[in-house]
Amino acid sequence: MNKIAFALGMLGLGFTTGALASPPPGGAPREGGGPREPPPFAFEACNGKAEGDDCSVQFHDETKEGRCLAFSDARLFCMPNDMPSRPAE
Repeated sequence: MNKIAFALGMLGLGFTTGALASPPPGGAPREGGGPREPPPFAFEACNGKAEGDDCSVQFHDETKEGRCLAFSDARLFCMPNDMPSRPAE
């Protein structure tokens, strides 16, 4: 799977800390237009870890290496290292 397709797929799942235009499949935007919540597997990858620790997530047939980051509610989630930057507003 190429990196662009992966990145677009992750963004479609709402796997970012920024607000996006479309909600994740089966999900709804947060009230007040806040950030989309990463998928459950991203939070699971950081269980028992500290912010900044290495982590990895399985997305389809690929394992992506990343770092644990704090979501807006302080829960940690795994952000893949090769995720594109959020577009400038």
